Amino acid sequence: MTLALSKSPAFQALEARVNGLEPRDSLSVISFGAKGDGTTNDTAAIAAAIAAAPANATLYFPPGVYRATISIRRNNLTLLMPGVTVKTPDGVDGITLELGNTAAGNSAPAYSNVNVLGYPTLDGNYTSTPAPSDDLTGHAFSAVNVSHSRFELRAQNTHNACALLAINANYNSIEAEVSSGGNAVISGGHYPNFDFNSSKYNIAVIRSSGGHYGVRVLDNCWGNIINATVYSPSLQGCIYSNQLANDSHGNTINVKVEGGCADYGMTIGANCRSSDITVAANSITGVGVRSLAQVSADNNPTGNRIKVMSQGGNLGSCIIEASGNEWDICSTLDGRGGSAGDNFAVDVLGSDNIIRLAVTDSATPHVRGLKFEVGASRNQIASYTGGFKTVQALSDLGTNNRYLLSGAAIYDPPSLVNGAGATASVSVVGAKPGMSANASFTTDTQGILVSANVQSADVVAVRFYNETGGTVDLGSGTLTAVVQAA
Repeated sequence: MTLALSKSPAFQALEARVNGLEPRDSLSVISFGAKGDGTTNDTAAIAAAIAAAPANATLYFPPGVYRATISIRRNNLTLLMPGVTVKTPDGVDGITLELGNTAAGNSAPAYSNVNVLGYPTLDGNYTSTPAPSDDLTGHAFSAVNVSHSRFELRAQNTHNACALLAINANYNSIEAEVSSGGNAVISGGHYPNFDFNSSKYNIAVIRSSGGHYGVRVLDNCWGNIINATVYSPSLQGCIYSNQLANDSHGNTINVKVEGGCADYGMTIGANCRSSDITVAANSITGVGVRSLAQVSADNNPTGNRIKVMSQGGNLGSCIIEASGNEWDICSTLDGRGGSAGDNFAVDVLGSDNIIRLAVTDSATPHVRGLKFEVGASRNQIASYTGGFKTVQALSDLGTNNRYLLSGAAIYDPPSLVNGAGATASVSVVGAKPGMSANASFTTDTQGILVSANVQSADVVAVRFYNETGGTVDLGSGTLTAVVQAA
């Protein structure tokens, strides 16, 4: 018979030190009376260890389950927590692991070099704790006005956001897995699994599962680099927005959303400016991305570079309400939630946007690729491929928008004596006689004149004419024709 023996946290601490797993200069919370046995409330023992740790100390947690709420309000401390779960005790309204003073909000004192390492699981235990009345408690992790730190963690099962980074939590590095957050209705709504608020210059890698919202970036967030993978949120994958008195800019946000999202894969709201945004949305229930127009044009999100790769978005790829942004959109089988001709891969209500669009719609019946609604004007469609394989109608493009079609071919012009010319044909899908056209050639034309016109449907004729006074023999190159459709 084999007898299975369980190791106590105290024994594991000794074993870790003997085997060199615990740093020699670290303190163990077990030395201060913490049990890590899943039943004892270890809050006081861990607080004693934090208070006793000297500057730049490493506080070691042997593997185990610690029932506690941990609060750190000091500088220069590292928590080393491999194989550790910290679970909020039953009946306690608090934060599982709090760095800084969350309740103080904008008045919170600043701390730095407070690190959480080892990917502990922080469990908010929302089923056995009271729902908070505001957003100050009920998190599994919170860092408020904490900078120049490293956070490695898993956070789950919370009333509020699983993880909160707020109020000048700047220059941090974060790797987090968050799940099942925002279970309580607070101030009329649910909170996301990971919440960035008024924080700058952080680098974050987030993996979010379930919940109502994956990631939110809100209010005066600048210069952050956020890479998020979001699985099956019920409402939205990512929210990027501000209250009207605030603005966020210069962020790089890369979001991959898989499934869920009854509303949107991502929304881009008020006063979000000059950011690089990439969204990959796959098989979501709603629309891939929506940019939200504001009552006052001064509050519109603008100057953003937005790349969208959407596949199987039931209600479409993008709704572009805001103005003055640059879009690259690859839409595959989006907008199939309605009948043929009812839904669009991309619906444009805003103005002054630059849009490059590729639509693939191999299913039957086809949807329409692109629609400019009444009031949309001065938009430039820099390229559009696949649209005329859908049931696209040119009337969808409105009358006040520039719609550019393009095509390219390899061409080697013959040797041309003075006064001679040659004509090449370039296929440009959607081109029609009467539309304006121009052409460019990658090889130096050496004074050869190049002109273009739409010769027939889908065909642009490009004319090379020599008026140099001598013979010119150009080399082979790429010949590009561009047609303005509206």
